Amino acid sequence: MHEFAEQGFVLVPQVVQEDLLEQVARRIDEVVAADPPPADKRGPHFSFLRTKDEPTLRAPLTRTPVFGLAEELAGAGHVHAAGVRSDV
Repeated sequence: MHEFAEQGFVLVPQVVQEDLLEQVARRIDEVVAADPPPADKRGPHFSFLRTKDEPTLRAPLTRTPVFGLAEELAGAGHVHAAGVRSDV
């Protein structure tokens, strides 16, 4: 709890499985390839995807203990994300 209070985040190793992270990285690569930034673009480039249409990108919250751990840290009812259930 001290680390969270000081830094605003906590790293919890191996909560999200490596294969799941690889799937997310592949999906991000697909999104960028389908809508790349202009060639002359420098700096950040954003893609705004509908969360409900992106189960692979939701998976680190919905298919792992991450959301439940966040609720344990912040307190039940204090962590909210559209379309994400904490009881999975």
